[in-house]
Amino acid sequence: MVEWTNWWRFALVRTGSYHVHVKKLHDQYGPVLRIGPNVLDLDIPELVKVLYGSDVIWRKTEFYKNNSVLIKGKITYQLFSEIDPANHAHMKRRIAKFFGHSNVLSKEVLMDRVIRDMYSHLENRYQEKTCDLGEWIAFCAWDILGNTTFSQPFGYMDKGCDFDKSIGIADKTLD
Repeated sequence: MVEWTNWWRFALVRTGSYHVHVKKLHDQYGPVLRIGPNVLDLDIPELVKVLYGSDVIWRKTEFYKNNSVLIKGKITYQLFSEIDPANHAHMKRRIAKFFGHSNVLSKEVLMDRVIRDMYSHLENRYQEKTCDLGEWIAFCAWDILGNTTFSQPFGYMDKGCDFDKSIGIADKTLD
């Protein structure tokens, strides 16, 4: 069926257990799975640098354009959604130094601080009740961005909600 349609994959993703099912398939059939008419799922970690490296021997497909943003009626591509190698290189060149190995390592202490803060919030707020862990991971991720970019978290974990609707707006831009 996978050679003709993506419907089975769509249905499986909607169940929320896609990753578990695909892992079982890899365990059963090996590191390369055909999961759609034009889609392979690879469980070969060594390929990450080859496929996502900085050389341009592998072109991005139209799939990435889905992550563009509509601004004032015009589709705007950003670093992730830009598929033209020259435009992507131009965008990347301006920010690459901020994502160099040593610069990222220097931010680790700031990230660790926010992660410890998340543990503390979860322990204090949810001893007797459940929480939406995915929501709290999003709060943590955004507070990490604030802390590493502006030297202070945005405050989503302190407030325990998307108080300014920025996270929701960012999610909608991906729809």
